[in-house]
Amino acid sequence: MDDMWSTQTWDDMRRFFPDDNNGSRVLINTRLSDVAVYASSSLLHQMRFLNEEWSWNLLRDKVFEQQNCPPELERIGRSIAKSCGGLPLAITVVAGILAKVDKTQYHWEKIVKNISAAVATNDEHFSKILTLSYNCLPYHLKACFLYIGGFPEDYKISVSKLTKLWIAEGLLKPSGPKSLEELAEEYLEDLVKRNLVLIIEKRSNDKIRFCGLHDLLRDLCIQKARKEEFLHVTSNSETGIQKPASSEYSF
Repeated sequence: MDDMWSTQTWDDMRRFFPDDNNGSRVLINTRLSDVAVYASSSLLHQMRFLNEEWSWNLLRDKVFEQQNCPPELERIGRSIAKSCGGLPLAITVVAGILAKVDKTQYHWEKIVKNISAAVATNDEHFSKILTLSYNCLPYHLKACFLYIGGFPEDYKISVSKLTKLWIAEGLLKPSGPKSLEELAEEYLEDLVKRNLVLIIEKRSNDKIRFCGLHDLLRDLCIQKARKEEFLHVTSNSETGIQKPASSEYSF
């Protein structure tokens, strides 16, 4: 059970689990220590922040995948990884930025400066790194990314449905001979490569069938969407998505 926020939720859910001593287990993760202790005080595993070496390994693997990191970029890369404070999501999102820029000292030094400016104060360190990932998006992707934030938390988003919604809202800008459906696929794949959107399920042809959004990135979407008067999100939606505040988009 992912991201449990209250002891009441655990009480509501546990009644549906059989208690017949057959060796099955329920794995819960939560950011709240009191929820973890309440569920099981004797079987706790506290996740630690990544150390500097693990942080660098994660960043390097996300950016270069199976390739080697050029020696001249390792020092800068380690500095960037360290700036993320051992938080895997922050490292992954920053890796998405690095993967889309030229792999040169000049461009990586610019990223270092941007991160340093974003986290110049200790407050809201993590949210500022996520905000940087949004600010680094090209213009044409910002509205599409914010629109995904209109789906409920942990929602399994149909890419077919998302494509139709993007087209209906006029978020896709025609480009050459490509159809709007092809353009939507390209936009989504770009957001995935930037580690801002999760792949939930693929089709047999390797196309994305369902996608999703990490809840902290969804919070970022909602925050930015409200500021830009792009989306108005309410709770307990039956339709699965909220209507944008207007058809005018400005960034």
